[in-house]
Amino acid sequence: MADEPIGDKPLHQKLGIKPGMAIAALRFPTIDFLNGAPYDSHIESGKLYDLILVRIDEFPHLRDLHGLKWSLAERGGLWVIYPKGQKHITQQQVMFAGNANAFTDNKVVRFSDTHTGLRFVRRLK
Repeated sequence: MADEPIGDKPLHQKLGIKPGMAIAALRFPTIDFLNGAPYDSHIESGKLYDLILVRIDEFPHLRDLHGLKWSLAERGGLWVIYPKGQKHITQQQVMFAGNANAFTDNKVVRFSDTHTGLRFVRRLK
């Protein structure tokens, strides 16, 4: 999952990673896609993140989205990275879990040959 250009932009740009952002990257075996940006590998209590990226490979992990909403800055983005073309976890299930936790999906990206990313933001009141 290196930061290979996909189309015209590198992956870190498509994910919206910018200097100075507070970033959390959870459950990733490698973090090459962050392009050297500093990140936390777990959520720090009381800290608000501009960008949270979480890899969800199993359906039960979708429950974690509930707890992540409290750590996301008001205008922050939550990327859920999940396997492509699998029956045990589908885009519909990911979207449902995000919507059930007061998120709205607003962007999709090809994360790698095996994974897709779906971006959520807080639902506007």
